[in-house]
Amino acid sequence: MTGIGMSENEAKAYYAVFMLKSATVRDVYEISGIPRNKIYQVLSTLEERGFVSQTKSRPIRYTAAEMKTVFDRLRREAVSRYDAAEEYLRSLYLREPVDIRPQIHELQSEWAIETHIKPLLRRTKNELILIIRDTEYGKKQIPETVLKRLSKKLSVYPILLNPESSEGYSIPCYRFRKDEPDSEKLHPFILQNTVLVLISDRKSLINIQHAEGRLFATILYLDEAYSFVSYLFEPIIKSLVPISPHH
Repeated sequence: MTGIGMSENEAKAYYAVFMLKSATVRDVYEISGIPRNKIYQVLSTLEERGFVSQTKSRPIRYTAAEMKTVFDRLRREAVSRYDAAEEYLRSLYLREPVDIRPQIHELQSEWAIETHIKPLLRRTKNELILIIRDTEYGKKQIPETVLKRLSKKLSVYPILLNPESSEGYSIPCYRFRKDEPDSEKLHPFILQNTVLVLISDRKSLINIQHAEGRLFATILYLDEAYSFVSYLFEPIIKSLVPISPHH
C-alpha cells in the first residue's frame, strides 16, 4: 500500500481495518501500533482519500471501502494525472525556444559551496580539472579516495599551484611548466585569492576564493550552445607537466 502513495502509518491502519472488516479506533490502535496521538489523523486521511468509511454507531467503527470501487477510482485519477502532464509538456514543446545563456551564480557560504561540489562531481562524465592552491582545503572538499575512484572512469587532472605540497597526494598530480612561470595568470579563472577551482567536462565550473576572512565561490554552467568556450581550458592542459612522486 505504500507503493500506491500511503504513508507507513496509513498502510498499517488500512491493513487493520481491511482484515477486521469492521474496526474501532481502539482496534486499529492495538493492531497497528500507531502512536495514540496520530491514530485519529491517520484514519481521517484514509477516509478523505476514500479507502475507509465510518459508521454512525457508538463507538465509531471503520470499514474498508469496496475494493473494486477504490482501485477503479485510483486508476482513473492516475490516468488523469498522466494525461495532464503530457498535455502540459506538449504545450511547452510547441512554444518558441527560450534564450539560452550561461548560468552564473554566487555562493556566499561554505555550506552552499559544499552542497554544489558533490553534484558537480557526480555529473562529470569525461574530464575533471582541479586547480588547487590550498592543498588542505582541497583534500577536505574532495578526499583522495574520491579522486582515486573518479580517476578509474574519467580523466582527472589535479593541478597544484604549490607543487611542494604534492607529498600529501599518492595520486598523479600536475604543475604548470617552469618555462611558463606566469601561465596560471594567463587563465581568466585563476585569481590571486583562488583556493580551489573545479572544472567539469569543460562546461561547469566552481571557483572557490578566500577574501576578507571568508570563503565564497562563483559557479558557472555552460549550455551546449556555448561549447566553443571549452577552448579557454585547452591552454591549461597543454601547459601541464607531471609532478615527480619524489618532488
